[in-house]
Amino acid sequence: IVRAKRENKIGVIFGFQNARSIGDTLERVNTFANLGVKIIQLTYNDANQIGDGSGVAENKGLSVFGHEVVEALNENKVLVDLSHSGENTCLDAVKTSKIPIAITHTGCRALNDIPRNKTDEEMRLVAEKGGVVGIYFMPFLKKDGQARAMDVVQHIEHALNVCGEDHVGI
Repeated sequence: IVRAKRENKIGVIFGFQNARSIGDTLERVNTFANLGVKIIQLTYNDANQIGDGSGVAENKGLSVFGHEVVEALNENKVLVDLSHSGENTCLDAVKTSKIPIAITHTGCRALNDIPRNKTDEEMRLVAEKGGVVGIYFMPFLKKDGQARAMDVVQHIEHALNVCGEDHVGI
C-alpha cells in the first residue's frame, strides 16, 4: 500500500472473509501467505473447523485447530480478522494471538444487542493487544429501520470510549 501510494497506483490487500479454505491443513496458512494473502477472517456467520461464527447459538469458541491457525497466521504476519466471529471465538483468538489483530467491520453490541455486533469486552481486548476495531455502516447498527449517519457516529463514539482513539477505524 505504501509503495502503491508512492508510485501513484492502486494497492490491493488480498484476504479471505472466511478461513474455510484452510480446510484441516495448517500448511495452507503458509501457502496462502506466500501467495500474498495478508488478512484472513477466521469465520463467517456459521461455524467452521476453526470456531463458531456470530450466527451460531452454541458460541463454543476456537477449536484446538483454531488455536493452531491463529498461531500460524501470527507467524506468517497475516492479520487475524474477527468480524463475523462468535463472542467466544473472538475472545479466544484475542487471547491466543501474540500480535495485534482486528475486527475490521462491526457495530457495538452495547448500542444494538445482536450477535453480529461486538461486546465492550471483545473490543477492549482487541485494543489492549494493539489492534483496531472498524465500525461499519450497516443495518446492524440500529434495532429497527435503516441506519443513519447519526447511528454510525454513536457507534464510533462508543467504540472510542471503549477502545481509545488509536484503536477505532471506519
